[in-house]
Amino acid sequence: MKFIFACVCVLATVICLQLFIPASGQDVICGLDGYDFNNLSKAEYWNISVPTAAQCILPTGVSLNDISSCNIYFSICRPLPVERCEPSNTSSVCQEVILTNGSVIYFNQGEYSTEHEYHSNDGHSDDGFYSAFTGVVDPEDSQCEKNNLSTLLIFNCNGRQFWDPADPLSLTVAGILRNPLDPCQYFLQVNYSGACYSAPTLAPSNCHLDDYNLEALAERDYWYAEVDKAACYGGDAISCVMTFAFCHPLSPNITETGPCAQSSTAVCQVGEVDSEQAISYNMGMFENYTLFYPNDEDGIGGFHVEYSNGSRTDDCPDGIVTRIIWACDSAAKWDDQDQTQHTHVAYDPSNEPCDYVISFQYAGACIPVPPTVSRDKTSYVGWILMGIFFGAVLSYLIVGAAIQYFVRGEKGVRVLPNYDFWRNFMLLTLEGCKFLLDVLTCFRLDKMPSTTKVEYDKL
Repeated sequence: MKFIFACVCVLATVICLQLFIPASGQDVICGLDGYDFNNLSKAEYWNISVPTAAQCILPTGVSLNDISSCNIYFSICRPLPVERCEPSNTSSVCQEVILTNGSVIYFNQGEYSTEHEYHSNDGHSDDGFYSAFTGVVDPEDSQCEKNNLSTLLIFNCNGRQFWDPADPLSLTVAGILRNPLDPCQYFLQVNYSGACYSAPTLAPSNCHLDDYNLEALAERDYWYAEVDKAACYGGDAISCVMTFAFCHPLSPNITETGPCAQSSTAVCQVGEVDSEQAISYNMGMFENYTLFYPNDEDGIGGFHVEYSNGSRTDDCPDGIVTRIIWACDSAAKWDDQDQTQHTHVAYDPSNEPCDYVISFQYAGACIPVPPTVSRDKTSYVGWILMGIFFGAVLSYLIVGAAIQYFVRGEKGVRVLPNYDFWRNFMLLTLEGCKFLLDVLTCFRLDKMPSTTKVEYDKL
């Protein structure tokens, strides 16, 4: 019995620790609003190959002719793996110097910190960002005898340079520079699509419409649809694709180049002219004041949004305007695992050549049918388990009370099943804790002398 309640004591202790002691790393905040740090932090590390030995750190007693090659590894929002900066496990920037004899020397160019800060370049939010790292180095291991190694990592905006977290070498290096007055200070410049500033998501009050689930549309980075090539702006297209984002602009690494690569594009059209040429048009810009509206006063017939200030062309000197309309169709449940929506799409230029109307059929545009994006059914498992638990407790109380009353003839509080057990439950649990403590201390506490001894036999 004591062993059982010792287990209860351990279980209660674990639950309390989970509830009241926060897990390590929960409060770590890394990144800078408006930039894609999520893609950067997915990779364990990124790799820059240093082109010449003269740009490498020169270990003590080693000449440039002794250096075979060197690499600079860096990680974002996490420390580098130990094997990338042996023996340090707290480095964020590290240089690997490989000598001609096959030996490898590592230099910590930047320490990892949970409070590391990133800043916009020159205060202009659309020009990328940078961060400064301070390293640690033994003066006997390099020419850095007076100052520790330091690294300034600069990310330049380039909408065409998307980094693949699965390929550490997929980054694009713009330049590697060492301070001529301080060879221990490095400047690294890289080009990155995620360094192009993206306007923040609309405030919840703007991305909201009573009775409709707009959040299900907004939580996706983008949606796209193949549409009738005859309605493609510019004409002469053999295929036409429209890409959309709702409550936020399209990411530059999706739109890549051309007019759609602007940081506030909300609708992009790409028309394939032939197998080697495609023309893109910005069909509407995301604005912080963009609002959604019901299609009629009763709010029954779906909703719509309008994006203006698109590409300015000879035909549309004031910019292309696109209006997107969602109509009710309970069968059109957009799949949150697939951004493509090839069906239920009507793309129709209105009477005005610069005003385009795009209509979607969408279950989330129906009232009161619940919207829209399919959800993972495992979210109901918790409610099912809770129902089973409370059902078992209720059955235990009802059946137990009936047995106590009708079979055993108990009255009052003793009608409750196992009344004596539950009344003494806390005392038994404390006794189990004491037993566990005795076991862990080999019953030494019971053998310790005491200044006061209470006799219970007389009681």
